[in-house]
Amino acid sequence: MNDDKKSHLHKEGPSKFQKLLRKRWFYPALYLGVAAIVIASVLWMQTGTKVADNDRDETAHNYDEEAVPTAQQQEVFVEPVLAKDVEVKTPFYDAEASAEDQESALVFYNNKYHQNQGINYALKSGEAFDVTASLSGTVTKAEKDALLGHVVELKHSNGVTTVYHSLANLNVKEGDKVEQGDVLGEAGKSSFNKDAGIHAHFEIRKDGVAVNPLDYFGKSATSIPDREEAEKKEAEKREAEQQEATENEEREAEQQEDVKTDSDEENEAKQKDATRSMTNA
Repeated sequence: MNDDKKSHLHKEGPSKFQKLLRKRWFYPALYLGVAAIVIASVLWMQTGTKVADNDRDETAHNYDEEAVPTAQQQEVFVEPVLAKDVEVKTPFYDAEASAEDQESALVFYNNKYHQNQGINYALKSGEAFDVTASLSGTVTKAEKDALLGHVVELKHSNGVTTVYHSLANLNVKEGDKVEQGDVLGEAGKSSFNKDAGIHAHFEIRKDGVAVNPLDYFGKSATSIPDREEAEKKEAEKREAEQQEATENEEREAEQQEDVKTDSDEENEAKQKDATRSMTNA
């Protein structure tokens, strides 16, 4: 009986797994599957590492480092007064302004008219008011002048200075560092411009040359061109105006020549017609 069982077991065929192993495509497919799993695992690990690195970089940037501005904001000129009802008593004398505006920018002193090199501010009420720094800088002059009253000069960057005079008193001294808006003194009177009453005179100068403050309020000190550059631009402007005037004169001369030519041709035609009429007669 035992022999019959052994004989029966011996005669049973191979299992399904053994049959699968005998297939020609089994091992190549197995190798490909394993390779795909390995490659997918490697890619997943690399992607996860990059994401983690990016997170660390972003965290370091946002929290571990202090933000640095790309460009420092420059201070700009502001009017040297804080009072709301202040007005311009005497404007800057502009060589390119109208005759009326130029006349209003003249200061009469010692029987002569002088061109105003800045702006004179005053209150409608005629009262005194605080005069403040138009731009942060260093006090290079703070003294009383017999003609101009108390005078303050501030030095700024780019060869720019601001001047404040006709002050009744001084709140600063030479060498002081002042911030924009600091009170320099109080508006007063000056012997140079008695007609202005209580007022404050303000100038902006570039390399010692006065410029119109109204052109630079809201702009930085670097916006004022150098003297040589300004003179060059002015020369170019005059040259362009002269060239335009010359071209206009040439066009007018050509037009007059064309009119003369047409007139001569018309007269010549009339003479020919008259000659023909006399010949026919």
